[in-house]
Amino acid sequence: MNGISPSPYSSGSFLGGLSTVRTQAGGNITIMAPNGQIEVGLVSPPSFFPGYSNPSDPSYALAFGIVTEKGGDANLYAYGNISVDRSRIFTLEGGDITAVSRTGNIDAGKGAKTVQAIQPANVAYDLYGNITVTPYGPASGSGIAVLRALPDAPLSNVDLIAFQGVVNAGDAGIRVSGNINLAAVAVINASNITVGGTATGVPTVAAPNIGALTTASNTAGATQATVPTTTGSTNNNQASIIIVEVVGYGGGDGSEKQSSPNDGSRSKEQGPRSDTAPVYNPNGPVRILGVGSLTDDQKKSLSEEEKGKL
Repeated sequence: MNGISPSPYSSGSFLGGLSTVRTQAGGNITIMAPNGQIEVGLVSPPSFFPGYSNPSDPSYALAFGIVTEKGGDANLYAYGNISVDRSRIFTLEGGDITAVSRTGNIDAGKGAKTVQAIQPANVAYDLYGNITVTPYGPASGSGIAVLRALPDAPLSNVDLIAFQGVVNAGDAGIRVSGNINLAAVAVINASNITVGGTATGVPTVAAPNIGALTTASNTAGATQATVPTTTGSTNNNQASIIIVEVVGYGGGDGSEKQSSPNDGSRSKEQGPRSDTAPVYNPNGPVRILGVGSLTDDQKKSLSEEEKGKL
């Protein structure tokens, strides 16, 4: 090349368009464009072509793209971009996919995920004429995928390398039954990548850091737990507040209540009631010796005039 770098749009590109590259008996597919680019499908297929006007038509998925149906690898190398566009790069029974772009990007395209390609069942006969029918799983969607069309198909891997570009999962997505390895300047639409095994080079969305909130909540809870309450058993050194409500003092003027001779009540100092011990205030203007008939001892306290009035 005389020291001149080749252009990704010079001669030597693979332009798939409305075409297919397919193996049906375990063969590999290798496409090399060291001086160009690889376009597996078209960005905007014409509406008049059968299948493209109706992406749900099974013939659309069966007819176009790079597919190994019964095992086999798909290997792609380009100087420029590797674009899947509205088409697909599939391996259905255990093949790996390796795509390398020297200066460009690797784009899985914007094909529909609802496309279904139902392959006819595999019919086999043994030496005795016994028939074995093995159905194939659906090869749905677009983009880049290694699928297990049969339950016993081995897990497959995908390696995508863009030395100076990006790997874009696009709207079609990248699906891998086994492991995936990405090496690029950046990976776009990583959320549209599905991996059954180990993912290397796929960025993950960091979850919000709630550790600080949790720590703050735990600290606040511990602080509240260390403050004793006034009703707890650990409040020996805690000041108490006692509220006393006075309802009454028992008397209107605050003087000592005198027992009435008719109420049958006596103070503890006076002891039990007795007719020989009348209750009265000796300094009062009225002296009460007893109630009813007076005894001889009570009459001795009376004057002669008082005795005459009895």
